[in-house]
Order: sequence, then C-alpha cells, then structure tokens
Amino acid sequence: MKKALLVVTTLILMMFVAFTGCIPNNSGKDDDSGSKKNSSEESSDDSDDSKSSGVSVDVDGKVSWPKDSMGDIKKPDAKIVAVVKDEASKTTSVAYEDMSKKVALAYIDELKSLGYESLVDLADDEGLMYSGQNSKGESVVFSYGYDSKEGIVIFSKTGATSID
Repeated sequence: MKKALLVVTTLILMMFVAFTGCIPNNSGKDDDSGSKKNSSEESSDDSDDSKSSGVSVDVDGKVSWPKDSMGDIKKPDAKIVAVVKDEASKTTSVAYEDMSKKVALAYIDELKSLGYESLVDLADDEGLMYSGQNSKGESVVFSYGYDSKEGIVIFSKTGATSID
C-alpha cells in the first residue's frame, strides 16, 4: 500500500509540475510587506514574469485560502502555507499544515458530498489521498500525511484525466 501511495503521489506531483511549468521554492527575497516572493515573480525590468507566464506563487505565513479559484471547495481547518495558481491550466494548488487526522477524514467526506466522484481513494499507515471529479469536469486532489499533519489540495477547472 505504501508503494501505491508513493506512486500516485509522485504521478500527481509530476502532473502538477507539467501543468504549472515550475516548482515553487522558498528561496525568494522579502518584499516590502515581509512576504516571500518566488524568483518567477521577480523581474529586473518593468515586465511581470508571473503575469506573463500565468503562474503566481504565494508563500509566507499570511497566505489565505484562494476562494475565487477553488470552485465550491471550502477552506480546510488547517493553516494555509502556500498557494500556486496557474491560469493557463486553470489549476490552483494549496499547501497546508496543522491538520488532524479526524479533520482530514471529514474533509474527504465533504469533498464526496460536494459531488466529487472518487478516482483515487487511498489510506495507509502514512496518510490519505483522495482524487475526485464532479459532473462539471472539475477535479480535486487532496493528500494528507499522518506524521507531518500537512498536505496539499489541488483544484482544476479543466478536469482530470483517467488512466485506462
């Protein structure tokens, strides 16, 4: 079961990198507000690389839930630590921490109640992973690690692809 979860997680992360064309990191500089900016958002001239690429990355302690780009998915009961939005693929990824196992299980139930039909529903001794798609073709991926009490929520308006 651990290998299956690792394979699925790796595939999802590879899809995320393919969709966004970048991997967020925390090696940016502080801006005037004290928040970190990813190097893809920094520019030496008047152009804004994040706008031209359609990818925006927000990583700091004051990140909020991107309600406008998460469809009908509600903010989980956890601390939001990073948000990556890719306008081209209509995909938003949100990293979170400080979530209990009980809350994670309830969050998966909430996703199911919103009509996200299960594509992947895994649980083992290391964590949880749920992937679903609704009738509009929107998809969601939710992962949670028991030990770290953190994970990611990925929402895509373009839908998921199935592997047959």
